[in-house]
Parts: sequence; structure tokens; C-alpha cells
Amino acid sequence: MTRTILRLLAVGAGFAVALSSLASAQVSILDLGTLPDSRYSVAGDINDDGDVVGMADLASGGSHAVLWQNGSLIDLGTLPGGTISWANAINNGEQIVGVSSLVFSSGDFAVVWQNGAIHNLGTLPGGNFSQAADINARGQVVGVSNSPAGFFGVLWEAGTVRELRTASGEVLLYAEAINDRGQVVGGLLGNGGVVWDAETTIELGTLPGGTLAAPRDINNFGHVVGSADTATGANHAFLWDDGTIIDLGTLGGDRSVAFAINDHRHIVGTSRTASGAEHAFLWRDGVMIDLGTLPGGAFSSAHGINTHGQIAGSSGTASGDTHAVVWTAPLVPVSKDDCKNGGYKRFGPPAGPFRNQGECVAYVESNAKSKR
Repeated sequence: MTRTILRLLAVGAGFAVALSSLASAQVSILDLGTLPDSRYSVAGDINDDGDVVGMADLASGGSHAVLWQNGSLIDLGTLPGGTISWANAINNGEQIVGVSSLVFSSGDFAVVWQNGAIHNLGTLPGGNFSQAADINARGQVVGVSNSPAGFFGVLWEAGTVRELRTASGEVLLYAEAINDRGQVVGGLLGNGGVVWDAETTIELGTLPGGTLAAPRDINNFGHVVGSADTATGANHAFLWDDGTIIDLGTLGGDRSVAFAINDHRHIVGTSRTASGAEHAFLWRDGVMIDLGTLPGGAFSSAHGINTHGQIAGSSGTASGDTHAVVWTAPLVPVSKDDCKNGGYKRFGPPAGPFRNQGECVAYVESNAKSKR
């Protein structure tokens, strides 16, 4: 999480491969595998416990939402009689949202999986289609639903669904993500991306010379990421921070898109490389890192990141299949400022844990000396 409600882009289980490093922290990739006799799975989100959700094809046809948890792959199933489902997001309370088909229905429906059961979130009055894109810690869900008047961004809360409207009465066309403060990113007709909450709507603007910005995610500090066109017409990943939109660049190619951001302002997505391949990236501290692929894979994409630096996504394999994967990019301090105001507490191996700010600063200084 366009992240487009799916939040999932295309891209043997259980082995890790060392890749490139940043600040002496090794990045690894883990193949999560797929359902029996299936060649396709994708991971769309990961919570702070490392639980991963996404989708996998069935050998018999169709596809099902899945959960990777504690080394097991769990088929989440569908609404009664449905053949297709996918999971877009999971919160730390293990509430999962996504989409499922329903027997004898022409539409798909937003759903939530909780405590082993699936529940239909429904649609706007008169609608027959809805999709759930994201869920926050409070259990608020955003996505899109149709009604006789068209398709609109919606919020499900306390058993009800409503359109997301601005103070002037405009309705959001879609809603992509929601943070724990209840801020939503989505889009308005003719205005590109916006940040919405119960009181205000802020337009994100565009990159210099561009015309449109499409948001994909928002963290708890209100930082927004997505993709925007540039003066040349190419799409680049962007970070929006308190009114300023920043071009994150690419991995050497002509396009990139950011799908997710955590509260450390670490951003993941996919970018075209100089060779033309599509590779997952991690952007942090002003640097875009190529996360690589599974051995022999031709492409990859990163879709979700948690506070511990675990990244959920997908990668091609040597046999041409697509498998869900998790990259681990350990969080390390790169400047003394990272250690201030209790910041040292968030670092674990290989840098920490640190008992105090001084130990954290000493680590930064030691790294600086080793690079001279």
C-alpha cells in the first residue's frame, strides 16, 4: 500500500541470503514460500510481531488470502462460496483486512479476518463492491466502495461505513492508508493526493514540473509516501513531510514508487535499475538501497515495513515463479542525533542494544573512524 487497494504487486521456503549492506548492517532475504503446488505468492504487509499477510495462488485455480506466522503458512479462506481473496494489511492486534469474492455476487467485498473468522464489512447503501486497503491500531478501516452515485473512499468504524468528505463536501475518490491518529491518504477528483482527517484536508502538491502525486502510505507522524510524475513525465517515489514534497530518486533507472513508510521514516518500494530490472528498495537517511532478489530472480518489490526494519514484499525465483519474501535490514545509528532523546533505545543487533546514549554515540564514532 497505486498501492491500489491491493497493496500487492507481482513479484521452496525458509532460506536466507546475504545481500548488500548499509552502515555495516547486513540485509538478508527470506523466501516465505507459497501454498502446495502453487507458483505464485506475494506479501503485502508486515506487523511489528513479524506476521506477514498477502495472497497465494491455489493449485486448483483462484487465489486466497494468506498469513505467514511463526513459520507457518495459513490459508485465510474466503467469504462463503467465494473463490478469490487477498489480504492487504495487518495491525499489531492481528486484525487483517482485504477483499473476498462471494458466491452468486457480481462484486468483491471488503473483509476483516479476526480470531480465525472472516467478516464482510459491506458497502455503501446500494453498492455491490468494496475493498479494504488498510487498518490502524484502533481497528478503523479505509478503502473504497461503490454506490449508485459512483466509487468513493470510505471509512469503516464501529460497524458502520461512510464516505470520506472534505469540509466543503467533496468526496474522496479512494482511500489508501490510515495511521493510528486517524489521518487518511487518498485522492480527490482533479486535485491529486490529499491527507484527510476529521477536521482538515491538505493537498500534497506535486514534484517540480509534475502534475499529479498518488499517495500510498502515511506513518504516525503524518509523513506520506507514494509516486509522482516529474517534469520529464517519469514517475518517482516521493516523501511528503509537513508541506514539502521530496523526490527520492531511483536505483539508476527512470522510475520508482514508494509503497510504505514506518515511524523511523524508512521507506520501501520498487524502482527500475540502470539495467531496466525492477528491484525492491529501502530508502533511509537519504540513501536508496537495492534490496535485490532471491537467487536467480529477475525482479522484486517491497510493499510493507515494520518498526524493526523487517520488509515484506515479493521476488522472482530462478525457476520463474514469484514468491513472498521478507527482507531484514537491521536498524543502526548513523549519526549522533540518532542517539539523542532516548533514540538509543530503538537499536538492536548488530549495533545495540545500547544501555545509554553514550554507548550509542561511541558506536557512531567507531563506525566513522573505520570508514576513513
